[in-house]
Amino acid sequence: MGGVGCGRVGARTVREDCYVLSAGRVTRGVPGGPGVYRGALLWGDGEPHSPDLDLLAVGYELTAHGSFSANLLLAYEGVEGPVCYVVPTIGMPLPRGGRHWYFLCPLVPGDGSGRPCHRRADRLYLPEGGTYFGCRRCRNLTYASSNGRRKHPDPLMIRMLAADAAVPAVVASQWLAEQG
Repeated sequence: MGGVGCGRVGARTVREDCYVLSAGRVTRGVPGGPGVYRGALLWGDGEPHSPDLDLLAVGYELTAHGSFSANLLLAYEGVEGPVCYVVPTIGMPLPRGGRHWYFLCPLVPGDGSGRPCHRRADRLYLPEGGTYFGCRRCRNLTYASSNGRRKHPDPLMIRMLAADAAVPAVVASQWLAEQG
């Protein structure tokens, strides 16, 4: 079921290979009333969070309509030219005051509805070579840790193999490492 050589077609994009737009990063320092807030974000060019990505600069303008509603205008240079679009943003009240901001995914999924996804997301992702930021589900993303082999075998599995097969844990560890 999904192992090496199983014949799976269409590898998914890995989340770590995407530009990540965080709602917390964009809304940090925004007071609780109407207003317009501008800024810029930069990815790539050896930045610790995205060392393998090309340089991408995104200008944004957050227009807050009140304490819990805003629109985020994004502008950047895409693969096919300038890109400019609006991402709806909502604030959810927190139990002890304040609010947590979320994006509503602007992508239109391929389900034939023709309507934007509007899934609430803390982060939106843009794969390298993509045009628009979207939620993890619309982008069909996975994590690197769920795709590849683990660097270190699971200690519980080593103990179980050693106990079950009556072999030393070192031998079980070597066997697991060979199995990949």
